[in-house]
Amino acid sequence: MLSTDTILLNHILTAVAKDGGSGVHFTVGSPPVMRKEGSLFVMDNEAAMTSEWIETIMSSFLLEEDRLALEKEGEAVLVRTFNKVLRFRAHAYRQKGVYSLAFRYIPQCADTISDLLLPPYLDRVSREKTGLTIVSGIHDSGKSTTTTAIINTLNKNGPSRYIMTLESPIERLFASNVCIIEQREVGKDVASYNQGLQLAVTGDIDMVFLDQITDELVVTRLLELLEVGKSALVVMNASSAVGALVNFLSRVPSYETVRARRILSESLLSVLSQKLIHKIGGGRALVYEFLPNTELVPHMISAGNLDQVRSMLYNLKVDDAAPFERGLARLVESGEIRLDEALSEAEHPEMVKQMIR
Repeated sequence: MLSTDTILLNHILTAVAKDGGSGVHFTVGSPPVMRKEGSLFVMDNEAAMTSEWIETIMSSFLLEEDRLALEKEGEAVLVRTFNKVLRFRAHAYRQKGVYSLAFRYIPQCADTISDLLLPPYLDRVSREKTGLTIVSGIHDSGKSTTTTAIINTLNKNGPSRYIMTLESPIERLFASNVCIIEQREVGKDVASYNQGLQLAVTGDIDMVFLDQITDELVVTRLLELLEVGKSALVVMNASSAVGALVNFLSRVPSYETVRARRILSESLLSVLSQKLIHKIGGGRALVYEFLPNTELVPHMISAGNLDQVRSMLYNLKVDDAAPFERGLARLVESGEIRLDEALSEAEHPEMVKQMIR
């Protein structure tokens, strides 16, 4: 039988999921605070949290390894299923001498690339046997949903691939269908991202998904993976497509810069950078910037002229190539977002105005 405290936790997490929230924070002295559509809302119908309640709840889902991490490092990050069907990423940590909890909802996602109205070109290049696809964005921009859709598309439509994911922690769960999908949690199934990539370079793996790039060594191993003709899907924190490329190359040791540029120019398939924008009437709309590695882009990357790639993005002849400004203009035209919202999100506001028909 579940305890009263566990029943209350399940009740709150269920309410967050049903109300369209993306997460909830538990802090001593305050009622739970839900994050929804990027904003925070106090759940006034719930009581203020006590340190005893938070510690009791933590003990109900933390494993011994999580408790050791919490004691040693002051925090523990994990994923658990609550109330039998609700999957949340939990972050337990200390602040001001007491424990706090933050939960991020991981909704089930069966969407494909076409379901999310992502560029058809992305669907085509994701089927390539070799090459690198980067999905970037700031925090809470839907990167996880997009990468899940890419993997779902391959797993549903093929071509068949042996896909290995390297995640910390594992969030969404995949069931092998057309593809064989192995999910390895860093720190549990493999010691590190580096070790996982080494296994992929030499093993019978077709494609690797990385939920983050942590250091120079991971970039070096990723370049090796691309050199031997395998494919990779990588998540990066960057606010633009070019920013993702700059971020990637900045993690390369200086003595490897020329080689890294060459490999990136030859193996890059595309970069998708995305944002979630507040819609008129509630909810959020996805807007993306899509950079395919076509025309002069490979030459610019190889030469290190990434500043020119941004200008090139406005003039690429590929149908799906688009800067953020084009997507923002379309959302204004369709009446989904306000003009002032679009202008505040654009790097070049005047260009948004020019693109609106």
